[in-house]
Amino acid sequence: MQVKIKTNGKTVQVEMSEKQLKELGLTEERSRTGYERVDEDDSYFVDDTINDGHEVIGGGGTLVNDLYYNNGNYYNDETIVENNARADKLFRCLRQWQALHDQPITVEDWGEETEEDKFSFFYDYTLERILISYDRSSRYPNVIYFSSPEKAYKAIKQFEGELKWYFTEYMQRLDEV
Repeated sequence: MQVKIKTNGKTVQVEMSEKQLKELGLTEERSRTGYERVDEDDSYFVDDTINDGHEVIGGGGTLVNDLYYNNGNYYNDETIVENNARADKLFRCLRQWQALHDQPITVEDWGEETEEDKFSFFYDYTLERILISYDRSSRYPNVIYFSSPEKAYKAIKQFEGELKWYFTEYMQRLDEV
């Protein structure tokens, strides 16, 4: 991390690690989330979507490190990368299943004057079960929509085990517990 130090009226810019900054009392101790940067030569994890969802990389250089970090694919904890890889795979598979087993839902289908319901599902923590809901004009990120409640139900049945894991066990950051 680049730090400016002012001494005897002069300002100097130096590179310091997080550890050095903490030792000098220049940074506050934060809870670890699993997304913080590591020192340049330390290993970190990325989701490569093929090899069990992650691989360890160390000393790849600033350009490579920045590419992964800036694309949100950079983790300092193996559990978090494994969880995110598994959750991302579930959403890719749900999108694929919808594309292969259901009709398209277009941007025009979300228009203000539509009377067509779009169906998705969510987990009710009070009832401890997955329920189907519908929307006509409100679209949320990372939600897969279906043309009928029957299609949504079939998708739930197809991915029931992974959906149960996602809703009841998935942890996207270390400080959630």
